[in-house]
Amino acid sequence: MPDLELTVAIPTYNRRDLLERALQSVLGQRLPGLEVLVIDDASTDGTAEFLAGMHSELRYFRQPENKGVAAARNQAVQLATGPWVLFLDDDDTMLPGAFDCIARRLTSFAEAKQFPVLLFARTNGSVPADFVLLTMEDLISGVLKGDFAPLINRELFLGKGLQYPERLRSGESLLWLRIALQFGIPTWADHIQCLNLDAPNRLTSIAYQLAHPVELAQLQEALLHEFGAVLSAKFPTYYSKKLLGAAAYRLLARDRDSARGHIKTALRYRISMQALGLWLFSFLPATFTKRAFFGYRRRVNGLGA
Repeated sequence: MPDLELTVAIPTYNRRDLLERALQSVLGQRLPGLEVLVIDDASTDGTAEFLAGMHSELRYFRQPENKGVAAARNQAVQLATGPWVLFLDDDDTMLPGAFDCIARRLTSFAEAKQFPVLLFARTNGSVPADFVLLTMEDLISGVLKGDFAPLINRELFLGKGLQYPERLRSGESLLWLRIALQFGIPTWADHIQCLNLDAPNRLTSIAYQLAHPVELAQLQEALLHEFGAVLSAKFPTYYSKKLLGAAAYRLLARDRDSARGHIKTALRYRISMQALGLWLFSFLPATFTKRAFFGYRRRVNGLGA
């Protein structure tokens, strides 16, 4: 295996059993100089006691209070000692041979250190070629399918003042757009992590989305605020989609005025059945919006009626 100085960082919160599985998938692979860093976001399920008896190569840091996964990731980048920081979600696992794959790709890509973030695929992730240098246009057009694991170039990431947005859940999409716009993101189709779906309270679940509409609306609105001028000029369809996403979440939060504002803006760019439908729902009881959203998400997720 080529030389690879690596920190595997695992943010966790109240997932002791799943965390054990994730750790076993990392520690079961031999990599000289591997650092394993667990950032505990103030768990209350005995995670600290469980980790107290773990291997000596494991480093553990407990957040003084629950701040969310973005804050845990930022803390991990600060604390890591390796030049490369690979994030592993606590409900996912490393695939056999993953570290060898990463080392080979870094060795063969001479420009690797010029980029703050590189991406490798999880088991549901795909790109059109073995290697793609992702641009902002690629991210918007959907070239990237599924989920990918970020490999952080720690020195450059910190040196450029980059960080995960801590006030927005799932705000890493904003981070990737910023980086793609400024640098591009080297991305490989190699699967290095297994995406597992057995964790409760996944951020992409329908139940979570229905329970946190304000947070999700704020994420859409932050994207529109930061990139609205570029999106409306170059990607009007995507711009309209994000406006309608913000409107839908505002309707779920019973904020009709904000929702109608987003819908009106979307209609100025493109008249669509989705926009007209949301406008109608803004005058109906909130239960209608909730049922429609539930049905839509099930169809999008391929769950049937």
